[in-house]
Amino acid sequence: MVWTFSNGEWKVENIHVNPMLGPSVEALIDSGAKRGDLIIQDGEGWRLVSAYWIHAGLIHLFLAIFGLIAFGWGMEKEWGWMRVAPIYLIGGLFGELLSTMIVPTTVGVGALGAVLALFGAEWGDIAQNHRLYQRSVIKQTITLVLFMFMCMFVGLLPFIDNWANVGGTAMGILLGTAILVREDPALSQARKRIQNFVRMAAAIGALAMVIAGFAVLYTNVHGEWCGEACEALDCQEFPVGNATGIDKWWYCSDCRLYGFTSYLQVSAPFVGSGLGLGLVLGLGLC
Repeated sequence: MVWTFSNGEWKVENIHVNPMLGPSVEALIDSGAKRGDLIIQDGEGWRLVSAYWIHAGLIHLFLAIFGLIAFGWGMEKEWGWMRVAPIYLIGGLFGELLSTMIVPTTVGVGALGAVLALFGAEWGDIAQNHRLYQRSVIKQTITLVLFMFMCMFVGLLPFIDNWANVGGTAMGILLGTAILVREDPALSQARKRIQNFVRMAAAIGALAMVIAGFAVLYTNVHGEWCGEACEALDCQEFPVGNATGIDKWWYCSDCRLYGFTSYLQVSAPFVGSGLGLGLVLGLGLC
């Protein structure tokens, strides 16, 4: 955050442009934000990693820290950093991959995708180990759902990458299912074989999603994306609607690159074969 503000000459952008109390879009880009044309055409693939270490502003940073303290800290104590760190890092990477594929014309930052990978891993933990939990699984599930919906709502604000949130959550579910498994002496041998099969399927699904993501990102396959509908899920001006004479609380024009025409025109079957394989194997078997 200090680095980002320094790139913006320590100035806070107008709240209608960046409601997160942060710097300008130029400062975010200079600091390593996700921008499709720079990643795809200029070969700056490192932005797929740097983007989820940057925050749009102080409010965004607070939300990420809150999520890490509320869930990440406890997960690390329970499972150890060697299991939690890969979920966070790979979830954040896949979130940026998915975002660059679906909305390459938007500028996005934030660790919420990686944080939501930890939330997704909690879902995998519940699916695999719910028989061993003494605490209320229902209460934990409600907490996860509420916080995830809050993160998705925040993701509708400018510069906060909602598609990275979606990708991070999906990857977290698969990795949590594959990695966060406890030994249960009460399980029968048949049940253990099923559990191991689900773990392997989730791991294969996660790998398939990452491979498909890079293949789609750097392969020129012709077709069409969903365009404005996907952009609307990534950033939504408020109040919603086109009524004249009403000032918006924030605007999405500054976080979109309308002059950039991506060559990422991929066919639905190509995307579905990779991403769909991962989701079916990892989620359907749980």
